[in-house]
Amino acid sequence: MIFMSAASAIICRPQPEGWTLKLRTHVNLIVASLSAAFVILAAWLQFDGTRRAVREEIAGANVIATQLLTRFLITYDQPDNDALLTFLQHLGRVRAHEISVRNANGQTIYASPPSPYKAGREAPAWYSSFILPTTPVHIFTLANGSEVRIEANATRATLDGWDDFVHLMIVGGIAFAVLNAAVFWLVGRAVAPWSVIVDGLTRIGLGHRIDPVPATMSGGEKQRVAVARALIHRPQLLLCDEPTGNLDTENSKAVIALLRELTRDEQMATIIVTHV
Repeated sequence: MIFMSAASAIICRPQPEGWTLKLRTHVNLIVASLSAAFVILAAWLQFDGTRRAVREEIAGANVIATQLLTRFLITYDQPDNDALLTFLQHLGRVRAHEISVRNANGQTIYASPPSPYKAGREAPAWYSSFILPTTPVHIFTLANGSEVRIEANATRATLDGWDDFVHLMIVGGIAFAVLNAAVFWLVGRAVAPWSVIVDGLTRIGLGHRIDPVPATMSGGEKQRVAVARALIHRPQLLLCDEPTGNLDTENSKAVIALLRELTRDEQMATIIVTHV
């Protein structure tokens, strides 16, 4: 039995890709959620680590600086501040501290020189407010009425933490984008054949039977699936070896009718070998 179409050209119909895009979207949403959670967790760990390190640095440096400077202040507690100012000028900047001296009139006569490390830059105020702890200002009153103020200042360490945080966000953002793009491409490549399969089942009237396993399908449905499998690559010539051999009369007629319809719609030739 031979069915011939009026033309030999193959007509390609659009593939039903809605379900494929839906699957890819779901997978990407899951991957994006996990990636975002990982980036947020990494950012929090970096943020918390910076806060702990800054607070430990301030606590340790504050104790040492206060104890040492207290000793020196006792030594340089004189009617005038010349010796004290000379000492502080030679001392220079104390790490993570600001030292200032005010005379009896409240005028600032000495202030610690600014740090040259990353000069001119500061971490955002909101970031510093979360990182820097509240520290007391130690005030030492001298016999001549002057005041020496010692205050913790870890803005440089905070700036280091901010730079690390920004670097982490940039790397995390790039990794997030690359990972999701790669997953989207890989999932699309993996499910690409399924759109052809769905199209084939739809054309033979089994679009609603995508999920069932073969054991739950009837003989006629299995035979129609075999026809769909043969049509996946849209051949110009379809060879059928007893396609109705294991079917009853009703299903045999249905399969033959299907082959006639596909031969006409797909513009191909069909040769059927059977026993009469």
